[in-house]
Amino acid sequence: MDLVIGELRKRPASRLILGNHEEVLLHFLDRPDKREIIFDHWMSNGGAATAASYGLDVERPHPRIEDAHETLIDLLMANPAHIEAVRTAAALIPEDDYVFVHAGLRPGVAIEKQTTKDLRTIRADFLESDFDFGPIVVHGHTVTTSRRPEIYDNRIALDTVAGASGGLSALGILDDGARFFLQASTGNVVSIAEPLDLRSDRALPWWSDSRRRPQSLAASLSAG
Repeated sequence: MDLVIGELRKRPASRLILGNHEEVLLHFLDRPDKREIIFDHWMSNGGAATAASYGLDVERPHPRIEDAHETLIDLLMANPAHIEAVRTAAALIPEDDYVFVHAGLRPGVAIEKQTTKDLRTIRADFLESDFDFGPIVVHGHTVTTSRRPEIYDNRIALDTVAGASGGLSALGILDDGARFFLQASTGNVVSIAEPLDLRSDRALPWWSDSRRRPQSLAASLSAG
């Protein structure tokens, strides 16, 4: 989070997208009436690692679960910049011919009418659909089968199970529309990643954006 906040401050145009795990953190802070239920759900779905990273001793038994709640709240609130970044994160970010979102979009629903639940948690209804959303949907949330970035007709999937393997992937889009992928592995080694191209039409190379530059792409391919 410190790295994320440093980047947001260094480059004001940078944006952070809220995911389902971060949303649960906010629910934990903001819903004291349901805190025990939220805490149990969070801890059993990756939250224990987050709590430990902020200093909560997750191995020590707590005779009163409320003590663990209060300790974790204090630890979280000792990092106000982290909480502010999460509170002000975007639900989705449209950018040119792409829309960036945590989990995906519901097919058949206009982008401006998508629910935050779908944006942060949708899986099968989105992943198994060939619906044309207009812009390409860039998302994470669901680990790719290949453990590599995957390109489909209507979406680009980037979750390469970094939490377990260290293989954190990213998509880069240049001003001319060309795309590239990076992957950071254990030991902070960053290298160019080769995605799995699962598009139905592979007449154009995956690194190009055929919808933005059809004429220039055709010319460059002919020249090559």
